[in-house]
Amino acid sequence: DLDSLATATLGEAIPIAALFDWLRGKPWDGAPSTPRVDGRPGFEQLGWRIDLTRWADGALDAVRDSVPAVTLRARLERP
Repeated sequence: DLDSLATATLGEAIPIAALFDWLRGKPWDGAPSTPRVDGRPGFEQLGWRIDLTRWADGALDAVRDSVPAVTLRARLERP
């Protein structure tokens, strides 16, 4: 599956099914999510904190604080 492939390729588990929705700026329907506790734009889901502060500029940050901590940054180009 995609999660196993990501783990084998990147060395860490990344929720790929959720990532596709996160890249659209929304929580994945397959798991509960909550608004960010710090009040910044985004949400928390599956142990990840999704930062949409720079979403209008095409940037997304996803941070997992559990050990080992992981930061995933994506830059999206829109037509």
